[in-house]
Amino acid sequence: MDIDILNIIFESRVDDLSKITKEDKDYLEKHSNTKDSYNKLKEAVIVNAKDNTNIILNAIDDYISNLSFESGYFNKKYYIQGLCDGINLIKNISSKL
Repeated sequence: MDIDILNIIFESRVDDLSKITKEDKDYLEKHSNTKDSYNKLKEAVIVNAKDNTNIILNAIDDYISNLSFESGYFNKKYYIQGLCDGINLIKNISSKL
C-alpha cells in the first residue's frame, strides 16, 4: 500500500484524533502532574537563578516545545505503521478465506 494514501487517511483523521474530549481531559487531569511540576520548577528557578530567570525559563519552554513536536512526529509515525500492519493483516486473512 502506498504511503501517500496512508498520509491522506491520517490527515483526514488528524482533526478527530487531536480533539481532546471531556474523558481525555478528566484522565489527563487525574493522571498528570505536568502543570504542578512546571510551576514548582518555575518557582525554584525564580528563587535560585535571580538574573538568569528568563534565560532558564525560555530554555525550559523551548525544551518542552521540542518534546511536544517530537512526540507528535513519532505518534504520527507509529499510527501510520499500525494502520499499515492492520491493513496487511486484513489482506492476509481475506486472502485465506
